[in-house]
Amino acid sequence: MADKDEKKPLLDDSTLGTKYGDKAEDAEVTKAQRKELVKGVSRGDESSERLDKAYSMAQTTTRAGDEILNKLQGQREKILSARCSAEHMEGDMDTSERKMSRMACEKCIQRWILWVIAFMFIGGLLFFLYWKLEIEPEKNRNCARDDQGKCYSDNSNNDNDSRRSGGPGRG
Repeated sequence: MADKDEKKPLLDDSTLGTKYGDKAEDAEVTKAQRKELVKGVSRGDESSERLDKAYSMAQTTTRAGDEILNKLQGQREKILSARCSAEHMEGDMDTSERKMSRMACEKCIQRWILWVIAFMFIGGLLFFLYWKLEIEPEKNRNCARDDQGKCYSDNSNNDNDSRRSGGPGRG
């Protein structure tokens, strides 16, 4: 445990011989270590830049996703509103259809009533004409006439005789 608690030195002499050869000098080792440290730092910087780009791209993607979700929510609300309006309109259409059917039935009834009235009027007019042209002239031809030529009804023989003679009590 004591070994684990102790920190290892940055430059471990035991691994230098195997990594750089036994005859490596300190100057050569230091140059090689610096080159590797610079490479490691540059790789770390590159990795940092890649992570920053990935984080930036994730942020952009998150914002785009939020915008898309907000737009979809707005469209959903519009669709629900349109559906509600369509259902209300459908109810109004049903009501209008019933009223139109009722009005069509009433129109049919009114048409029949109009035809009945027209036929009754034409029938009455024909009867009136028949009366004036056939019955009344026939009646006038068969009636008893007075001195002035007017037709009077022939109810009793006494009345007829008295009219012909000039009045009651004459002769």
